[in-house]
Amino acid sequence: MSKMNKYRAARTLDAISNPQDLSYKVPGLLTWLLVIVAIVGLWAFPRPVLYGARVVAFYTLIRYVIIVFFYLVGLIRVRRWETRVKLGADPGTPPHGALRYDDIHHVVFVCNYKEPAEILTRTLTALAEQENARHRLTVVLAMEEAEAGARAKGQKLQEAFAGRFARFLVTVHPANVPGEIAGKGPNQGWAARQAKRELVDRLKLPIENLVLTTCDADSILHLHYFSELTRLFAADERRYERFWQAPLLFDNNVWQVQFPIRLLTYFANAVQLSELANPVSLTLPLSTFSLSYKLANSVGYWDRSITADDAHMFLRCLFGTQGRASLVRIFLPTRGDTITGATVWQAMVNFYRQKVRHGWGCEDVGYVLQQWTRPSMPFYKKLPYLIKVLHDHLIFSIGSLAVIVGTLLAYKYEGTWLITLPPNFAYPLLLHVINVIGALGTWTIWLVERFRTARGWRHWGLLTLITEIVAWAAFPVLSVVLVGLPALQAQTQMMLGMPLNHFRTPKQAESPVGQ
Repeated sequence: MSKMNKYRAARTLDAISNPQDLSYKVPGLLTWLLVIVAIVGLWAFPRPVLYGARVVAFYTLIRYVIIVFFYLVGLIRVRRWETRVKLGADPGTPPHGALRYDDIHHVVFVCNYKEPAEILTRTLTALAEQENARHRLTVVLAMEEAEAGARAKGQKLQEAFAGRFARFLVTVHPANVPGEIAGKGPNQGWAARQAKRELVDRLKLPIENLVLTTCDADSILHLHYFSELTRLFAADERRYERFWQAPLLFDNNVWQVQFPIRLLTYFANAVQLSELANPVSLTLPLSTFSLSYKLANSVGYWDRSITADDAHMFLRCLFGTQGRASLVRIFLPTRGDTITGATVWQAMVNFYRQKVRHGWGCEDVGYVLQQWTRPSMPFYKKLPYLIKVLHDHLIFSIGSLAVIVGTLLAYKYEGTWLITLPPNFAYPLLLHVINVIGALGTWTIWLVERFRTARGWRHWGLLTLITEIVAWAAFPVLSVVLVGLPALQAQTQMMLGMPLNHFRTPKQAESPVGQ
């Protein structure tokens, strides 16, 4: 295929840039349809609404039990992987056709905007400690021209880390590029194109041997991440159709944040680890991940008009490879920062704003619909991903509302709990068992996360424990206000064609747990 034909093929993967396109309104329209039906149904047809809410609530409970189970499975896998890499266990003879480890080169992109120098220094220091970083790892510090002094800050860091990497490149993404939105994705795409010109076009490094890793400014990759990624990439016959993802655990500053945010962080860690450990879960990449540079180049890199940069990039590659792209798990955790603030209120406001930005990922529903007519993509490969993106975005915005409405109706019309079983059900104890497991799962997540992240007895103080236990009582309300409402706001804004107001997540530097 000629260079021009490749360019045209990549352009067909671009999302529609018009925010008024009907495809982007689908999540909001579906959500508000269900909300209106639920509210009207409280008076007009309460019984059907109750039964629907009961199905949603029962599904949520079962899903929660599954999350807890695979969270524990994930912790076991993390422990086994870390033990193996620390002992240097021989993974076995590489298969026929494997690449030589010494030929593989890693290119790590650290996109940032107004990030504190100490956060970037911490991330770069962790990268410099990776095995053979001086010879097999190139860092690309992707700055934004919209940040005053960005170029000078990048050059200063470049000088500070001179000699610690094979190369240290600094790119500056121009501001106000026609057809581009402000966000990590466009910056990542710009930086990847600039790096290709330097590494492949000028220095003649084979693009087939390059592995691209996108790393958040606050992400601390596991000390053995790149050595393990090298092994997996070299041995995989489908290496040019793969993504690699490690569990993202928000551990770096978990003891600097206010207690409501810390509890939500515990749960977020459990969900992320559980999804990766669940073998039947259709997992999409999150935040910090890796893929072949050749694959990224073949699809034209990141979309210029989409806010989300992780799941969307996977979907872009999925359609670009006619459904062959897939994700491989690496159970060596990446540590990240969670939201913080000067006060409890400010932290919750910052958390809410971040969740609105995350909720903007429902653009992916529109994107899958836009790409639906691609003839080379089999129906049975498209449908699961459409269901996946619809599920992940709608369950947060309407799930909690359905439970609240159903609880009110169940109490009013039946004087009983929302989740019940038919009177003649053969196994009446089943529901009680599931409820007990769900309750135990909540406390299990809390205790395991505390033991996993605590640094000495100071984090087991009586006042700290009391505030967290009290916050657990308010956890359902926190979930609705800080998870459900932001998702609903994002879907509503997108339905109305409103722009996303970008918000940089406040962070504080602290040494990562277990590193």
